[in-house]
Amino acid sequence: MSLKQRKIVVIDTNVIFSAAYNIHSNAGKLILSGIEGKIQLIAPEIAKKELQDALQKKLGFSIDECNEFIKSLPIEWVPESVYAPLLDRASQFIKGVDSHFVALAKLVDGILICLLYTSPSPRDLST
Repeated sequence: MSLKQRKIVVIDTNVIFSAAYNIHSNAGKLILSGIEGKIQLIAPEIAKKELQDALQKKLGFSIDECNEFIKSLPIEWVPESVYAPLLDRASQFIKGVDSHFVALAKLVDGILICLLYTSPSPRDLST
């Protein structure tokens, strides 16, 4: 008997925010899949600050509410030091904070889920 490994999904800040805004959205369903253990959700630690800013500015969350919300998410937050060697390559495809998500997706050979734009497949980052 073999155990089926969970799919690793690198989740973008916009997707997390969309789930906070509307838990019944597709983004909310993705978070629910993480809670249910159907998928493994991960994100760069840098996304926490980006998410906190969006929650405060757009939804009026207090700092305490932001911290509680972030702590409740079924997301493994990955420090930059883990995927740093891939940032230069990822930056060739996409600039700014988003390159962190691409580098992390490449590192774990995971699926990158984001909103409003398309990012290269982690396979495109192969040298």
